[in-house]
Amino acid sequence: MEQRIDREESSAGSRPVLLRPSPPSRFCLFMLGAESFAVELNHVREIFTLESITPVPDMPPVLVGVANVHGVIVPLTDLRPVLGMPSSSALRYAVIMRCGAQQIGIVIDEVPEIGTIEANDTLEKLPDEMAQHRPFLSGLLRLGSRVSGLVEVSRLMAMVDGTFDQEAA
Repeated sequence: MEQRIDREESSAGSRPVLLRPSPPSRFCLFMLGAESFAVELNHVREIFTLESITPVPDMPPVLVGVANVHGVIVPLTDLRPVLGMPSSSALRYAVIMRCGAQQIGIVIDEVPEIGTIEANDTLEKLPDEMAQHRPFLSGLLRLGSRVSGLVEVSRLMAMVDGTFDQEAA
């Protein structure tokens, strides 16, 4: 079953406000430092333990290297510096996300969990300051007492490869 997220234009008309997913929707929830993030499960290819990272010279700081995953070379990114967190020397796990034919690995702190979003769970518009410093997020997702940033995989990939236009977002 394909998931659909209803969208409504904000009063300014510039950014879409995400409302709520059509239930039930499944998300992969992961931690970076003390912050929680969620990505639609249909964008998650694989979660794996990092055994080695091959550094690549002259890459943007957000890219920590590449990993060979079942014979496929996957770029790995550490979002901690983008989020204003210190980099971690103990990179343990990665989530490979895909959007179309593109894929990218995000290094994470803990093995993620899978959550189901029901009709009464809400998505809210990002505060302007958060949207500016976390351009790869499209909204906030409430799961009980926890709030997770909703990762928009296409924005994340554009941010990493330097093609993201924040003014157009």
